[in-house]
Amino acid sequence: MMVVLCKPGKPRYDVPKAYRPIALLNTMWKVLMAIIADQITHISEKHCLLPNNHFGGRPRCTMTDAMHLIANIIKLSWRAGKVMAVLFLDIEGAFPNAVPSQLEYNLLKHGVPRKIVTFVHNMLQSRITTLKFDGYVSDPIQVDNGIGQEDPLSMILYQFYNADLLDIPKCKEESATAFVDDATMIASADTFPKVHEMLVDIMTRLGGVAEWSTLHNSPLEYLKLVLVDFAHSSSPKERTPMQLLQKEITPSASAKYLGVIFNQNLNWKAQQAHAVGKGSAWTSQIKWLT
Repeated sequence: MMVVLCKPGKPRYDVPKAYRPIALLNTMWKVLMAIIADQITHISEKHCLLPNNHFGGRPRCTMTDAMHLIANIIKLSWRAGKVMAVLFLDIEGAFPNAVPSQLEYNLLKHGVPRKIVTFVHNMLQSRITTLKFDGYVSDPIQVDNGIGQEDPLSMILYQFYNADLLDIPKCKEESATAFVDDATMIASADTFPKVHEMLVDIMTRLGGVAEWSTLHNSPLEYLKLVLVDFAHSSSPKERTPMQLLQKEITPSASAKYLGVIFNQNLNWKAQQAHAVGKGSAWTSQIKWLT
């Protein structure tokens, strides 16, 4: 059964995106999924089945590691006298849109034992749910797509589902990182127009991000893509818009990634102001309650 809850603070509640369905799972089933998740994690770490730059939900691969890696790549580029641009991707409905057959293919492709893949296959077959909302309970609904979100298996399964994204960069000036479903495409060059050309190529080339998006039923929300042109504060190089699939993307001064604000000069002033403002707001609330 799925209980449908309203997302707080939405301007309208007559659209599906203003609601969040919460699946209620059998406790013993969650215990079994946790055991399988531990097995997949152990195998993938022991045999290095996932890319090193894929973080989140893995032992010794934390959010801090992902942020330090991006910052280190940017600074290495600056030391070489180059500029760098990072395109922060936004995948629409990452977990619900996952295709079970493609997931099974990716698991086998990366070396997960077939008996575990068979378990995942059986787990995602013949699923039925009902929706409960304001006292209303729907008729049974067939679920033939997607993987669970926030269940014990979801994170490790999705890491294999989008692992191919990190294989798209093909030269040393290109790279990519991912934290579960939050991915970035990174390019370095002498000028921003050149680095934008490289990012457009990463997105549109044969086997690129756009093709991966179509193959994996993972549409990108192009209006939510954020482009940040990183350059040292003393750099005179001009930041120009990037043309991507008939859409002009204007570089942003900063982007929020994994809860931390990366600004174009990498001086963390925006993050500091955000943290101080958030702390002040909480202090004010605590003081009011006191």
